[in-house]
Amino acid sequence: GLLGNGLMAWLLHKGRELVVRSAYLHILGDLLSSVAVLIGALFIWLFRWHVVDPILTFLIVALVLRGAWRIAGESLGILMEGAPIDTDLEALRRRLSEVPGVRGIHDLHVWSISPGYRVLTAHVVVDDQSLSRARRIVRELRRVAKKEFGLGHVTLELECEPSCPDPPPHRPSRGGEKHEGSHH
Repeated sequence: GLLGNGLMAWLLHKGRELVVRSAYLHILGDLLSSVAVLIGALFIWLFRWHVVDPILTFLIVALVLRGAWRIAGESLGILMEGAPIDTDLEALRRRLSEVPGVRGIHDLHVWSISPGYRVLTAHVVVDDQSLSRARRIVRELRRVAKKEFGLGHVTLELECEPSCPDPPPHRPSRGGEKHEGSHH
């Protein structure tokens, strides 16, 4: 058990996906429990110090709960399609507005559908122009969103006139999160 859990913890410790991080947390709890049993038995045998068992148990529970709390929070954010905390929507809007041919960006939404995979939808105001020129603008907007902001999927709606005013910004629902309106 101890060697197997140690090997699995080493293999999984750099995982980014929620399921891998959850498995790592589970295995880490098993590994720490095994180590705590050995340490506790040694202390009880050598020093007759029986209080070591609940102390070690409490420490392991605290470590596992801390990790579980983080994973649960991230899972909830994804399930609720929350805006990623580390995405600066105003910087994204400014940068997209700098693309030649763009007159404005509104109805901008960014959300996570899995850890590390973010989605963008936005309305882009452009001058009335040929479809081929508009496609070049869209290509550049997608490149900026993907390369500079790490957005995995970008859906843009082109408009010659703004068709919908920006709704008032919503108050953050968790730790610095910004999200404008609904996106469905």
